[in-house]
Amino acid sequence: MSFTLSFARNSALILTLLCFGFFGVAQTGNFKNFNTNHGLSSVEVYDIYQDVNGLLWFATDRGICSYDGYSFKTLDMDDGLPCNTVFRFYPQRDGNIWCSTMNNRIFYFSPKDY
Repeated sequence: MSFTLSFARNSALILTLLCFGFFGVAQTGNFKNFNTNHGLSSVEVYDIYQDVNGLLWFATDRGICSYDGYSFKTLDMDDGLPCNTVFRFYPQRDGNIWCSTMNNRIFYFSPKDY
C-alpha cells in the first residue's frame, strides 16, 4: 500500500513540475542594432567584446569603437593604431586587450585609458 501511495505522490509532483515548466515565462533578450547613424565608425564589425566596466568594444574596418551605452568613441591610426582594420580582440587577465589587424600586426591597448 505504501508503494502505491509513494508512486502516486511522486507522479503528482513530477506532473506539477512539468506544468510549471510549460507555462513558465522566459525572459527575452534586449537587442539593439547600431549603424553609422548612431556613431559606429563602420557597419563592417569583425568582433565585439564587453570589458569588466561594461563598455562594448567593436573591431571594425575603420578602427576600434567603444560604446558606453550612450555614445560611441572611435580609435584609429590617428590615435596610434598600426592599422584601421582590426579583426579580433584577445582580452587578457590584466585588463589589456590584444588585437590583430588586416596587415598581420598585433598590438594591445588598455580600456581604462579610454
